[in-house]
Formats: sequence, C-alpha cells, structure tokens
Amino acid sequence: MTDNRLAGKKIAVVVESQYIPAEIKMYRERFANYGASVELVSRLWGQPSQRFYSTVEPGVCDALEWLEVTNDFEQVDLDSYAAVIVAANYVFLRLLWSEREDVNADNAAELARNVPAARFFRKAMENPKVIKGAPCHALGLLKASPETLAGRKVIYNKVMLALMSDTGAIYTSCPPGTPEDKQVVVDRDLVTNNGWHATAELVDRITDLILNPPVDSMYVPPAARPVDRNAMRLVALQTAAKMSRMTFVPETIPTATIPTAQVSLLMAEEKYDFVKLNTDVEAKMGISGIRKPAPDSEILIVAADHGVWGSEMTLAMKAFEAAGYKVRVATLSGRAPMFLPVSLNEKFEDPTWGAGWVAPGEAKLAWQVQKQLFEMETRGEILKLDGLIPHRPQAKDGIPAKQKYETDLGVGLETLTNVRGVLVPGGTGAIIDLADNSELEAILEMTHDAGNPVVGICYGVLALLYAQDGAMMKGISLTIHNRADDFVTGTGALTDAGIGKLRGYIERDDRESFIGDGTVWTTEWRSPTRKAEVEAEAICGPGAHVISPYTPDSCAVIDSSKAAEKKGAIITGRSIHCSYDAALAMIAQQLGNGPLAAPVMMITGDMKARAPKPNDYNGNTPRWL
Repeated sequence: MTDNRLAGKKIAVVVESQYIPAEIKMYRERFANYGASVELVSRLWGQPSQRFYSTVEPGVCDALEWLEVTNDFEQVDLDSYAAVIVAANYVFLRLLWSEREDVNADNAAELARNVPAARFFRKAMENPKVIKGAPCHALGLLKASPETLAGRKVIYNKVMLALMSDTGAIYTSCPPGTPEDKQVVVDRDLVTNNGWHATAELVDRITDLILNPPVDSMYVPPAARPVDRNAMRLVALQTAAKMSRMTFVPETIPTATIPTAQVSLLMAEEKYDFVKLNTDVEAKMGISGIRKPAPDSEILIVAADHGVWGSEMTLAMKAFEAAGYKVRVATLSGRAPMFLPVSLNEKFEDPTWGAGWVAPGEAKLAWQVQKQLFEMETRGEILKLDGLIPHRPQAKDGIPAKQKYETDLGVGLETLTNVRGVLVPGGTGAIIDLADNSELEAILEMTHDAGNPVVGICYGVLALLYAQDGAMMKGISLTIHNRADDFVTGTGALTDAGIGKLRGYIERDDRESFIGDGTVWTTEWRSPTRKAEVEAEAICGPGAHVISPYTPDSCAVIDSSKAAEKKGAIITGRSIHCSYDAALAMIAQQLGNGPLAAPVMMITGDMKARAPKPNDYNGNTPRWL
C-alpha cells in the first residue's frame, strides 16, 4: 500500500560494481512506497553514464545483474537530497581507487581522503540536514576522514573491525536477541547496520529521521550539546585499551649484555689500533680490509651543550682516530661538550630493561675523553658553531638580511671543506640543542650533498630527520631511539648551573663528585623525551623505513641508496651502544676495499651486517607486543 509521507523527497544511493541487487531493489521499492524517488550516484569518469555489475554469491545473487547510472558525484546537488546512502558490500572499496600516478608519502593520505566518493560522503556527513545511511561495509568510505566519525555510535560488518577501530567511531552492538533484519544503530543523522539483511529497517529508520529530524540536525555547536556520559565512558575505556596496547611490556625480560664492553676497555687502555679496527670491520661488515683516508680528512662531531651520552661519542671518536681521520669537535657554544654523569656510572641501571648499562671500559674511557675535551677547549680547539654558521634571518629582517645570510653561510661552510663525515651523538641534550638547529642543519646538508656520510646516534638522529626540512631522510631506512626506551617522566638534560658544577669537578679531576652530584639535572623541562621513532615514521614515509628492535640489542643501519644521486650515506644508531657499529659501517663504506653488499644494511647484536628483511621493519610487523 503506497504511503506518500516522503512525497517530493529524493534519496541518493551511492553504487559501484559488486553491489547486492536485493539491497538496491529494496531501496527503490520501499522508498517509492513512501513517495520518495531514488537516484543512483557514482563516478562516471567523464562519461554520460556507466554500467556496474553486481556481486555473484550463492544464495544472495546467483546470476550477474547490471545497473545503469547517469548521476555523477561532481554534478549533483548534495543539498537536494533528503538522505544519502552508500550501498553495502565492496562498493566503498572500489570507489576509493584513485587514478593518480603521482602517489607518494607526502600526498597518499590526502589523495585517499579526496577521491570523489569519499569527498561526497564526507560533505554529506558535515551537513546535519542530510540523513546518512551506511550499511555493512559502507563506513569504510570515511576511513580517511575520521573526524566525521569520532564519537559517533555505529555498527558495521565485523570484517571491518580492524579497518575502523582507530577512526574514533564507537562500535555499538544491538541488544541481545535483536533479529538479524532489525540490527540497526541510529546516531542522530547517521543510520548504520551490519549487513544488507537489515536494509528494510535501515530504510524505515532513515524515513523516520527525514520526517522527524533529530534535535541537533539543526546545527548546535559541539560544546553546547548535552554531555553523553555513557558515550564518554565508552570512549574512556577504549582509550585506556588503546594506550595499553601501545605500551611495550614483554612477558619475559631478555638478558641484557653490553656489546661494547670489550672494545671500550681496549680503547681506555690505549690498546685499540688500526689492526683491531680492521678485524672488526671484516667481522661485522664483511669488508676484507680498509685503507687510510686521504691526508687532512676530518670527521666532525657536533655535540650538544646540555648533555651527551659518553659512549655515543667516545666509541665512534676512537674508531675514527684509529682509521686515520682527524676528529674535530663542535658545539653551539664552543665549550667542551659535557657527558651526562650517568653515562660514566657503572652502577646505572637502564630504566627500560632493568640491567646495568655502563661497562667499566665505557666509564673509564668517557672520563678520559671528558678531560681531553676540556683540554681541547683550553687550547681553543672546540669549534663554536654560533657565529661560524649564521642564524637564519626572520621575515621582519628583510631581503638584505637574507642576502647577507647566504654570503655569511657560504663563508662559514667553506671552513669545513676537509670534513668527510659528520657524527651527531645523542643524549638528552641533543633534544634541546640540536634536534631542530638550523646551524647544524646547514652542515648536514652540505656534507650529504657532497657525497659524504652523516651519522646520527639515538636522539642525535633527530637532527638528521629535520635536515632539508625532512627531505634528506625521505624514503631512508634507519634506526632510532625507540618508543619502548623513551622516558615517561622528565627530560634528563643538564642545567647551565649544573654544567658549571661539572666543569669544576673536571678541573679538580674529581670523577666521583662528577658522577654523584644529583643537583646538576634540570627540573625546568618537564616533558618526557621526544617520541623519536614516531617522528622518524612520519618523516621517512609510511611502511618499511624504521628498523628498531624492541630488545636490549644494539642496532645500526647504513643506507647508501642515494649514492646514484651522488648523495652521502645516512648512518644511524638506535641507542647507547650503537655508535661503534655505526662508525664501523661508515669506515667500511668510505675506506673499505670493496663496496658494501647491499644499499641498505643493518647490524643488530652480534650478527654480521646484512640487508634487512621485511620483518625487520616496524611497518611490516606489530609494533606493540
């Protein structure tokens, strides 16, 4: 019996191939029974019409059927529809395809968000006067527009759980015992079901909403809407579960060893030499010998003023010296970099793994080098970057300042023409002093563009990530201080006053006070360490780029994939004990009697360097255990 309650109303049904014929038939017949007209809408690809084929599934649709569609997303008036429904099944997936060939890490998310179908349905979601229907799989069309679903109560086919779980939508089950053909969830102007069998119920609920618009379908600012405490409680519980999943706590703690215990002791006892270096290069990198660098070849170590982890600098420094390089040290201030006292403390226990993390040789070597750096400062041998490399001018400074900056920068960089590689060690001071420093950025860009390697260890990798405004690291494979190892309280950098006290201990050769003075740490910077791994994934690009084992093992990665562009290798070390392997990788690549076995190689623990496998990358394996 015809009911004209919706007389004059138009309903848009979004379709593509692999639609379910019985569902489309229900829309046409049931809405027609209420006096409304149904218009099929899709992407016509510049043609006057397109034909789409149905799904074929035993018991659902045994024979292929066809739909002729003449309405294109780009040509219809969205506001002319009382409701918009995206058909069930694989319609949404086919509509997400993009014809663009220029997809890259920078634009992939935006392209997915703005394919015509996704843009059309998002605009419908943003218009509370249009009732939306999303049966079965259809919410997948909004995956790239999660802001339209945040806090909305929905139901969908359970095959979509993994796809939709992070959109902010609240999966809402129907009460127990609800018949399959009645399983529909209504949230204001959005009606969803978990399968096409509930199509009739979906039509009826949409009809009810067209006739009796929800109260807030006439726009009410979000903060003026009543608080739905049950919904917020559910969001709170979902957030707690999500944060728990993102927390790394393994069932058993692996045995932690210090891989550089022996080599650091050799260095501290002055028994480390070119022969030992050659042996380790061959054992780790598979290179059967290295040559001496050309005369006057320098390695520049740029260290933070507010705290460096000793072994992240000392192990690489001694390896470079054994190879025959002259090592220069630079800080922003021109003063000797200060090692974090805990990096000289053999009793220090790693907060993540609960194990001793400073070998006796590392502690002894760090104190020796700390005093050596102090003497270098006295002789004026610590390079001061502030002044040598000018600061970038600001907009208010005008064009003349920009021109002067270019001239002064060229003069400063010309003083570093003997530099054949740059190392940025980590420690919490690197977060504060070097992570986004434009002076260091210019040096890194010049070194990389000249075909020479740049090396970052732990938080020192942050400086590499932002070189060339992120372009230098785009597409690079790397390792970095991972989230499991990040602090959860404050950033443990040194204060200026604390550095003054530490300098006094060095002058008096008072190692015990240097290690034991707990007043040298900052209390001003309250935030935890930066989530370096997350930053790396964002800058390098989605998928296979970050290699960062969630174990106590050391890890170093050398990526020389840009050699064809005559760019230098990017070498990264994950954490405290990785600078030695990173230095071996650089020396093997620069001085070895033969090329490396692969454009990207990694060293983890005691293993020999090898090309990474798919499961080594965080993008291809579960990040959280």
